[in-house]
Amino acid sequence: MKKFLLTIIAFAAIFSLAACNGNDDEVIVETSEGDITKEDFYQELKTLYGNTVIQQLVDQKLLEANYDVSDEEVDEEFEKAKEPFQSEEEFEMALMQSQFADADEFREAIRLGILQTKATTEGIEVNDEKLETFYNENKDMFVEVEASHI
Repeated sequence: MKKFLLTIIAFAAIFSLAACNGNDDEVIVETSEGDITKEDFYQELKTLYGNTVIQQLVDQKLLEANYDVSDEEVDEEFEKAKEPFQSEEEFEMALMQSQFADADEFREAIRLGILQTKATTEGIEVNDEKLETFYNENKDMFVEVEASHI
């Protein structure tokens, strides 16, 4: 998901650069071995990530069109994620290590996760009785482990 967000940001940057300047031959990196133009960069990104990014964008649009996520739901999950950290600085470091640019980017990842959860659990009702029935009918799927400390 983090790679997805970073890829979207990269594509947005590329598209905005392209929109601002119609000159695709503009050099964005100069090297002694040859220059790299906007068009070279765009074509490489499109080749490497194009289909994946387009599929992810379509999926996100479909999820957003069919399911609602309130700001309160996002805030609740955001606060749950912050609970294990002792300070705001520690939380910010964890975001950076997880390759989130900032808390807003993390909130968007949470929003997408909630949308995906709603889509995959729609129409599914789970209660203790159903869980017990499933367990009793499928005991061979579960492993019992006994552990003792020495």
